[in-house]
Amino acid sequence: MIFVIYFNNIYHGRKITRLAREGKIQEVQRIRRYTHVMSYFSLALMVAIIFLATSLQFF
Repeated sequence: MIFVIYFNNIYHGRKITRLAREGKIQEVQRIRRYTHVMSYFSLALMVAIIFLATSLQFF
């Protein structure tokens, strides 16, 4: 999970800045849509892990 979060930010962050400098706004918007989905996925995964960890304390 940590790999997904950091790899997503490092790889796509560099790509977004490079494409923005080149003026390829359509590509930047497409990549940002993808990174938002990955961010929501990692957030949902963290919430699920926290819920599972707290619920297992009571069983």
